[in-house]
Amino acid sequence: MRKATLYAILTVLTVATAVLPGYCHRPLDIFGNHPNPEQALLVGDIDVSQVAYEELTEAEPSLWMKVELSVPATLDLSLGVPVIDRLTSYRPSLAVIGPGLSEVSLPSSLRASMSAADGGVVLATQYVSVPEEFHEPFTGTDSWILGKWSVDLPMAGRYYVVAYDPSGEIGKLWVAIGEKEAFSASDIFALPATIRAVRRFHEVGGDPVWLNTIGYSAMALVAIGLWLWTAR
Repeated sequence: MRKATLYAILTVLTVATAVLPGYCHRPLDIFGNHPNPEQALLVGDIDVSQVAYEELTEAEPSLWMKVELSVPATLDLSLGVPVIDRLTSYRPSLAVIGPGLSEVSLPSSLRASMSAADGGVVLATQYVSVPEEFHEPFTGTDSWILGKWSVDLPMAGRYYVVAYDPSGEIGKLWVAIGEKEAFSASDIFALPATIRAVRRFHEVGGDPVWLNTIGYSAMALVAIGLWLWTAR
């Protein structure tokens, strides 16, 4: 029985190890609610590749993410939108706000949330005419990548990453932080639910083929192994 459980766990880990490198980003949040600094999404290790998916609306026109630094660091960022016809010309921006950054012109709604000592960097995309096309095989989704940047955060303190549209348009976007791939056991076991949520965000129905043919088989082996373990 113990061998069966071990076999099941090794199987699912083998499958996950094979497919996770194509996924690249650990999901931080999907369809979240982070429209202001008080509700900002906290990002832990900024070196780890992580992504937040958000739909900006008239009521909540911005996504706020928060980074707490004990030492200066470099923040790797990318911004994209799902491949959906109505988002073909959607060009949101990112702003990085915090101590030690230069003075910057920002919309009044964002400026009001800054302290007097904060500066910022605006990462605009309105001049991107041909975005990079990106197919994510793990979730079976497609995106347009509008930009990739590295921003130096010059001192310890709290920084915010804000996604917004300068013209006030609404739409869906995702913001990725970090480059190092790292996944926990809970990330692996949450894969089916995560994949469905990401596909729903991209407005793609069903499951990717690999999940139906391999993923659920591996999960079933884990369930059987755990049942045998508890029944011994």
